[in-house]
Amino acid sequence: MKRTLKSPLFCILAGLSMTVHAQPEFVEAVADTCEMVSNTECHAKGYRGESECHEQFAKKAEGDGADTILVTSQDQYKTRKPSLSGGMQVTDNTKMKADLYRCNEVAASPELKAQALTVEERLLQLNELREKELISADEYRTGRERILNDL
Repeated sequence: MKRTLKSPLFCILAGLSMTVHAQPEFVEAVADTCEMVSNTECHAKGYRGESECHEQFAKKAEGDGADTILVTSQDQYKTRKPSLSGGMQVTDNTKMKADLYRCNEVAASPELKAQALTVEERLLQLNELREKELISADEYRTGRERILNDL
């Protein structure tokens, strides 16, 4: 579930997804075409800790314009403290962290259509990266194959 930084090759190869999701989606991994919007964490007490964190993440995702949520860590533990009756009070605790991504773009947006690069433009940019030695020969070949497979 590790997320790597976007490389110049990623920026060229990323296409636009034209689907819309009403509710943010929880996933176990994100595609390279997803853009990280923000990250967040949640601390909840009680037996509903995980559900409460999921609800908090969904609300934050909606507010940030994210449509995909990747939970990066989850820790559930119990705390004990003395109660007034002389026994021990046990509390369930949940601590979660999540990254929020924008993976699906709204269809028919003129701004998004203007951002889409033609195959020729993508190949030219890929060639420039190779000439500047920002990508390896293998990355160039792989990127060229991907671009040409999009035809």
